[in-house]
Amino acid sequence: MTLIEADWTRTFVILSTELFVVILFLFLSYKILKRRTDRLTLFFSSFFLSIGIGFIINIIYLLLRVNPIVYLLHTTTLFLLLFGPVFLILFTIDLVKEDKYMIKKYSLLKDSLIITSYVFIIFIIIFFSNGITINEETNWRPVWSWNFLILLYFYLTLFILLPFAYFSIRMYFKIEDIKLRRRWLLFFIGFFGMGFSIYGLILYNTWNNLTFKIIWSVLGLTICSISGVLIYYGIIHNL
Repeated sequence: MTLIEADWTRTFVILSTELFVVILFLFLSYKILKRRTDRLTLFFSSFFLSIGIGFIINIIYLLLRVNPIVYLLHTTTLFLLLFGPVFLILFTIDLVKEDKYMIKKYSLLKDSLIITSYVFIIFIIIFFSNGITINEETNWRPVWSWNFLILLYFYLTLFILLPFAYFSIRMYFKIEDIKLRRRWLLFFIGFFGMGFSIYGLILYNTWNNLTFKIIWSVLGLTICSISGVLIYYGIIHNL
């Protein structure tokens, strides 16, 4: 195990901007759980916790040059980034199906089936597509295939953004209070901003274009941070 001599763009992203996202998201998760601990807040905080831990692992494997450890850490990061938004989908489904934004019936089986299905889909995509290369030949940078990019874009669009949009729009029209509608709209925008940042991250690891990598190094995580704040302030005050 030795220190990586990574290119300056990757080092800058991981040791500065990603560290900021980690601190922000873990802080937001703490704030949510400190406010109240119930089913809704657990879903909400789990989203921030999943993304935050994902970036922590990403920072850790910057310091490593050992396979298969680096590969496993990288795929774990990707898994957490893809899985985190599922908690907000569950959160939104619960709100849509209950009156006055309160959970009346706890369905452990329903949540378990949804979570298990997403875990299975993500696992198949990551470990059976052969789309990730990270070793000494890539200078320990992740390199993704274009077929893997298409597969990930398909997953994000069909299984994350579309279900969230469907249930969010239904919830929006259930809300009668104008102020609450505006807050829900912030939540909606924040979620799609997060999705956009993941789209960009996938392209970042696939497209070998230095100009794009430099721009997205700052822009992508800026969008991610702003989106996280919009998600938090758009809905947490109503819980």
